[in-house]
Amino acid sequence: MFRALHFRLALVPAAMPAAALSAVALLAVAWPAVALPAAAANPIVAENALPGTTAWRLSAAARGAQLEGYADATSVNHGAPIGMHLRTDGQHTVHWSLYRLGYYRGLGGRLIESGGPVGVGPQPTPAARRSTGLVECHWPVSFILQTQPSWVSGFYLLKLTREDGLQNHVIFVVRADERKGAAVFQASVTTWQAYNSWGGESLYVDSIGLRGGHAREVSFNRPYVDLSNNYVMFEQYAVMRLESRGYDLVYVTNVDMEKGEAQLQGQRLFLSVAHDEYWTRNERRAVEAAVGQGVSLAFLSANTAYWQIRLEPSRVDGTPSRTEVSYKDEAPAEDPLAHTNLITRRWRDPGPDAPENELLGVMSSAWEAVDSPFVVRGAQSWVYQGTGLRDGDTLPLLVGYESDRTFDNGWAPTGLTVLSSDPVIDH
Repeated sequence: MFRALHFRLALVPAAMPAAALSAVALLAVAWPAVALPAAAANPIVAENALPGTTAWRLSAAARGAQLEGYADATSVNHGAPIGMHLRTDGQHTVHWSLYRLGYYRGLGGRLIESGGPVGVGPQPTPAARRSTGLVECHWPVSFILQTQPSWVSGFYLLKLTREDGLQNHVIFVVRADERKGAAVFQASVTTWQAYNSWGGESLYVDSIGLRGGHAREVSFNRPYVDLSNNYVMFEQYAVMRLESRGYDLVYVTNVDMEKGEAQLQGQRLFLSVAHDEYWTRNERRAVEAAVGQGVSLAFLSANTAYWQIRLEPSRVDGTPSRTEVSYKDEAPAEDPLAHTNLITRRWRDPGPDAPENELLGVMSSAWEAVDSPFVVRGAQSWVYQGTGLRDGDTLPLLVGYESDRTFDNGWAPTGLTVLSSDPVIDH
């Protein structure tokens, strides 16, 4: 028997009735036992025993077109090539260093490979499409990075350095598709892209006067404005903690999950960590199918799977899954697929699919003005075993900055156990 663990850091407004408050919800579901293959020697332990460095950090950050770039995929299986598309604000030479991000005795990264110089020059900033706000680059490949079969799955950070010292980053994930019996850590790249305002457009920002004040389409074919608001702010701490403890991990992205359940077949655990707000229908179906096959789930944040999106081909060259589509509140009037089950809406909005608490047990509720204490409830649960915590104990400042709670909407799974009731002050 396997336990499907929906472990949510879920915060709620102080005005909610005490019975409805939920910061951590546990769902234990009985599923048919599935024989999982024994994992080979854990590569995460051996990898993190190697010498680390802090040199992956930027010491002289470039601004905008001074030096920036993007990869032609969000992830690549180890041993496969990945193209890098770069620009500068004049003719420059660029050296690069590639780092794997992990624990490495607290240093956060390890140097994998270096290369260059590469000649790089100016490239245009595309105008936003008047219909959807899409900003998509079509820069040439500056160089191709050949990954190696020996590289351990993880977040990989390419540090670019101009001859005058200016620096920038390009990030991607290296997968290990053959490895089974591990925990699958999902990089929340669809949420990164939703908030990425490069070129003046994001799913929150608009520069051309679109209704609702946001783009309807955003492209992975463009740089990130600020990587620190993505990996460094959210995933980094979980990566370092998990790898420091020697957990057997493989890494994927939301874009990989869009392809179906193959990424989770034969695995032990699916981890949704940090800010994982934007999911496609295929991703949700893949995760639901994996539970039925004995894969456990852990959601270690709030506001997960709030918006349903679509991934569509590049509008420039047709490469699959390079355009993220989300019409949001404007979907009923504007989304070309509004009358199908691929409408881009909140999962909880009336439509063909169940709200997200069918899968998660809880749903997003509010955004907090200040961080709040985590108040223990249900301390007899196995989740708290060995912690010494009792009902009413508090862990200060753990709750923030977005919140989930239980909802009595008829969709919450049976067997839901509330593990925290937290007073919060919401906007």
